[in-house]
Amino acid sequence: MKPASRWGSIGRLAWIGFCVVVGFALTRWPAIGLPQGDGALATTLRLVRLIVAIDATRLARTFRPEYRPISIMLWYTVLGDFARWSLSPLTAGATVPYEGIARIGFFAREALYWGWIFGAAALAVHVYLGRSIRPIIFLYGLALVGLIVAYPAISGTPLTRIRAGLHAAELTVITASLAGYVAASLRASTSRPATRPSVEHAAPMLFGLADGLLFGGPYLPLPRMAPTERWWLAQASYLGLYVLLFILQRGYRWFRFGSFTRPSRPAGSLLH
Repeated sequence: MKPASRWGSIGRLAWIGFCVVVGFALTRWPAIGLPQGDGALATTLRLVRLIVAIDATRLARTFRPEYRPISIMLWYTVLGDFARWSLSPLTAGATVPYEGIARIGFFAREALYWGWIFGAAALAVHVYLGRSIRPIIFLYGLALVGLIVAYPAISGTPLTRIRAGLHAAELTVITASLAGYVAASLRASTSRPATRPSVEHAAPMLFGLADGLLFGGPYLPLPRMAPTERWWLAQASYLGLYVLLFILQRGYRWFRFGSFTRPSRPAGSLLH
């Protein structure tokens, strides 16, 4: 393995500085979407999420092209957060149910939020089963049409229940896809081996785990805790997801290639 060059070290330091500066700017956004909050936990979450997305892009481009869907999903969370924030003035101070321009802003923000739910399910289907995600894209469009047509009749509590139902459906798809992948791996013969687990197989499972904890916080009643007091659970679960995902991304590069910056040598690894 070649020693790191001076310019390589400077480049890495510049990359870290860029992440810190941009991440600090991102943490100045108001509380939007899920997870919510302006405290230290939410600030740390937004910064870590940006760093993981940038790192995933490098992993997909230099080491593992199969990781590109996860990279896209991570950037969707960062850019979607920004888009929801930019749309928030349209609904600020408006009464519910929304009317006029406020309703358009509400639909756009809801579409971005639902996009994460359907996107996580599509990611699991693609990574674990290798199937087309077009049916999920179709269902996503159909759900948005249903929202537009049914609103404002479903505003308030019915809409909260619909969101909870979408999360439950997402978790079901992720679990079923993972179970299908495991079953296929166990049935695979020596003449037709299954795809070996790699770093991209961990991401949908972690997304599902984080959303499962989120579902168990705001949407699933717990004793002696009001739903509005449990957003810390969403923040903590997502923060744990991104930290673990970052460790897996860096660990994959080191154990397989012996480098964080470029493939320099092949090496064995539990994460193929």
